[in-house]
Amino acid sequence: MVHENQSFNYGSNNGQISMFGTAKSVLHYWRIAKNNEKRIAALIKKLKPDAVITDSDYSFKPMKRFKIPIIALNNANVVRFLYHRFADRPRSIWAQFHLIEYMDYLFHFFIPDLVLAPSLDSKLPLNTNQFKVTDVIVRQGFFPKISYSTPKRVVVMLSGSTFGSPVKFSRRDYGVHIDVVGRDAPEGGSLNSRIVFHGKILNTQQILNDADLLVINGGFSAVSEAFWLRVPMVVVPVARHAEQWINARMIAHLGVGILAQEQELESAMVTALQRLDQFRAAYAQVPAPLDGAEQAAEEIMKII
Repeated sequence: MVHENQSFNYGSNNGQISMFGTAKSVLHYWRIAKNNEKRIAALIKKLKPDAVITDSDYSFKPMKRFKIPIIALNNANVVRFLYHRFADRPRSIWAQFHLIEYMDYLFHFFIPDLVLAPSLDSKLPLNTNQFKVTDVIVRQGFFPKISYSTPKRVVVMLSGSTFGSPVKFSRRDYGVHIDVVGRDAPEGGSLNSRIVFHGKILNTQQILNDADLLVINGGFSAVSEAFWLRVPMVVVPVARHAEQWINARMIAHLGVGILAQEQELESAMVTALQRLDQFRAAYAQVPAPLDGAEQAAEEIMKII
């Protein structure tokens, strides 16, 4: 049975993350947290769980009150580590990192009993009694590529949130079929029949499994699935978002794709198509990830 909690959202300004707007909403967020805690406390009394597993949720008081272990799925420790590793980080992500990502790290350092931290590189030296690094966790139904052929299909799947990047094409032909997921066709239709706008669709597995190149925002779920599939990618981080920039920078560091800005989306896609062989060769040098979900389940069972 699903019980919905209220969610927290960033403040925005002209379609971009606004830390000032976010800070102004602190009282609103506090009220949301209190309401969520009431819902969770009622559920705990009814269900009497052996553990509570959270995903970046900060309603911890009911679990502490009933002395129920909290297991968090959160990679803020990975974000913190890589933020300091990549010296070329832009100044534009400074505020979001220090006010959101670092505070998220501190919360998970002190509150949960265990934090499971998925990472593109599970060998990062971050394992402690509190934090356990796992390989990426993805949905079922994805099949890593074991061989490559002549590129035929690009999938553009950018976030549908307030901060999702716009998708515009100016050329009439790119030499491949292009599927745009999560966006409706522009007025007047597409420039050619090889660019298909699918709008919002629930089941994206088959489209992603068929992709030779993925153009995505820097959310960790999308990057993880592309990495699991071993598909080269163009990662367009949401402006001013530290974690998304770090995820994109990590893909560039591994050599399996490129980091691009919103305004470069089209030219970056063309460049990536020209460099597909280079990205595919880089994947051959990167160990295939293990099943992060299985690793996480093993750690959860130890706690229970």
